[in-house]
Amino acid sequence: MNDKSETVEENQSLTHFLDRAEDRFTNAPIGILFNQEKSYALQLFAANEYLEKVALKSPFSLLAAMSNVASIGLSLNPAKKQAYLVPRKGKICLDPSYMGMVDLAIQSGMLVFVQAKIVCENDTYTNKGVDREPVHEYSPFGDRGALIGVYCVAKTARGDYLTTEMDKAKIDEIKGRSESGKQGKGPWMTDYNEMAKKTVMRNAFKTWPKTDTMDRLAMAVELSNQNEAFESLVTSPELDQYTDEQKKYFDQMIESSDAIGMFCFIQSIDAGIYMALYNSFASDITKYKRIVGDLEKSGGAQVLDCKQEIESLVEAEDEMGAKQVIEDLSTEAVNFIIDKTDDETRKFIQGLGE
Repeated sequence: MNDKSETVEENQSLTHFLDRAEDRFTNAPIGILFNQEKSYALQLFAANEYLEKVALKSPFSLLAAMSNVASIGLSLNPAKKQAYLVPRKGKICLDPSYMGMVDLAIQSGMLVFVQAKIVCENDTYTNKGVDREPVHEYSPFGDRGALIGVYCVAKTARGDYLTTEMDKAKIDEIKGRSESGKQGKGPWMTDYNEMAKKTVMRNAFKTWPKTDTMDRLAMAVELSNQNEAFESLVTSPELDQYTDEQKKYFDQMIESSDAIGMFCFIQSIDAGIYMALYNSFASDITKYKRIVGDLEKSGGAQVLDCKQEIESLVEAEDEMGAKQVIEDLSTEAVNFIIDKTDDETRKFIQGLGE
């Protein structure tokens, strides 16, 4: 229930209350101007009476949403479709869109290309392995059949391809943990494909290089998670909370400069937990964020090099050479390679443990 003290008084207008957010835009990213965003917000309220009523009853939530526009740098411009003001449990929230997240990823400079696409039962989709762009063929004008999955592919500034995939069962599992999904209304009902794309992008985010330039995207991902109001799985820590063991291991990877260990650890945890760890430093935050980003990037490159070397040795039938490379790797790294390599190499590695 909304506190009556939050409600806009009769002698105050919503416009007047929006003006209180102006100082938040002093250090907003280039192109995010208060008067323009205020105008876009008023257009939204004029077109949606219910949204306006929620804003009038909870103006401080509107102030928080406008502050997020300024800090994250996603515009309410309807032509850009980067973000929207939406009602959630009697409050106004800023909801980053799939396109908004793509824009932030490109603006970071760490990625030159990002795209999430749905896969249908009549499509042809092939994962070509780590650091290779997947092959997705379909007829855009024919009957593609029912949706069976979604994937996100990103190309880093150094030319690496990072692909994340989710089948429909996993998408629906996440949908079922969201407030709108549980209520059977809202964007999961009206825009399922776009929500599926945004979901896989949130999951893909934890595999992308992390630097200070990615902080605004991290904020958008976090905000999107909060808006979905995800419940934690019984077997998993709550979203954005890490265990003492996870924090201890995370710090050990930094102290020992274990790049492969850091990369594999990040792949194994939820994006929300990773972001909590990434922002858990008590001091020298910028320094340690850079260290984590460098370790993850280096570890990913090393694992990729080992994967390619093992595949080449297996193809050349140099079993002793391949075995030597595998024995020098951690169990986590080997498991990652097993998950991403071709069938022949996978069978060879798995056969070593028999």
